[in-house]
Amino acid sequence: MRITDIAAEFEKRVSDDNYGSEASHVRLAAALESGDDPHLCLQQLMLEARSRVHMDLSASVSGVVRRRVELPKTEPERPPAHFPTGEEDDEERLPF
Repeated sequence: MRITDIAAEFEKRVSDDNYGSEASHVRLAAALESGDDPHLCLQQLMLEARSRVHMDLSASVSGVVRRRVELPKTEPERPPAHFPTGEEDDEERLPF
């Protein structure tokens, strides 16, 4: 099976501390060409959607909303390099 279309949606709602909130919602879609990696394209769409939502909320007339908006990460989070199995020696564990 070949994936030909993908879509990503992102929505964020931020309280204005005055019994209200502001929200922004973006939906992006793309048609894939032969050879495109659907997973990579979806990651790029999500990053773009997040950036647009955060840019929109950062331009709010409410100073509270503007301060609460965190800038989006420019790279997707990567899984940890080591997945604990529960069988590691106690000596190798870091103290908490």
